[in-house]
Amino acid sequence: SMNRILSRLLVSASISFLLVPTIHDARAVDAHKNPDPLKGRVLNLRDFGKAGLGGDDTPVFRLALAEASRQKRAIEVPATRTPYRISPLFLRSNTTVLLDSGVAIQTLPGFADGQKLINIDDASAVQIIGYGASLTMNRAEYKSGEYRHCLSITGSTLVVVKGVSCLNSGGAGVYVGGSDQKTFSEDVILEDLNIENSLSAGLKIASVRNFTTRRSHFKDSHGFGSQKNGADKSPGIELYPGGPSPRLENIRLEDTATAHNAGDGIRIVLSRLLYTSPPV
Repeated sequence: SMNRILSRLLVSASISFLLVPTIHDARAVDAHKNPDPLKGRVLNLRDFGKAGLGGDDTPVFRLALAEASRQKRAIEVPATRTPYRISPLFLRSNTTVLLDSGVAIQTLPGFADGQKLINIDDASAVQIIGYGASLTMNRAEYKSGEYRHCLSITGSTLVVVKGVSCLNSGGAGVYVGGSDQKTFSEDVILEDLNIENSLSAGLKIASVRNFTTRRSHFKDSHGFGSQKNGADKSPGIELYPGGPSPRLENIRLEDTATAHNAGDGIRIVLSRLLYTSPPV
């Protein structure tokens, strides 16, 4: 009968609707088909020099990252008995970094306020996959300032970070915002991250469109001992556009937890936006 036909069509349409991914996920999946670290040759950090022996490994990392970007291939970082020791690293477009389980990366002494460990600035199609890998900063060394972020994503598009731990940062564990070239980042996915003991927020979102974090933990954020009131205490997650032009658009926090932070679990500060600002 006509009723049965309509019923079947409605059921079919419902199933089709449920199987369609969101625009954000579809764009991200399509964009990250290339580069695919499982296809073609994967470069190895060892091919670019000796590292993980207790010295300054920055030159080897920078050379390897530049070549991986040029060839649009993945670079694998093997685990070593001694942590890698590095100064700030900058990831260019079309770079995939595969950190083996057990990889430990430690900052060298002397980071100035504003220097970040991993920098993704004005780049596109960048992936960091590091289940069981850790990035550790020298927080006890930093006596002032709060901008020594562990992972900084600014003005960048199509960025995926999975499985990494960021420990003891002298700023935010992860910072996502705009740059001088682009006032926001776009299409950023963080999955299965563990962020601990950050000086400022575990995750600070200043300006982004299409952002998702899944199954991540942001805990034990706390600032200097001089922080006294709740507004100054470091939160687990902070959404804080620093002016009228940044944006907070399509932000998703899925299966994500905050714990034991000095400040709020999630803090949202919109006081610097104007009525002309992009809607949150």
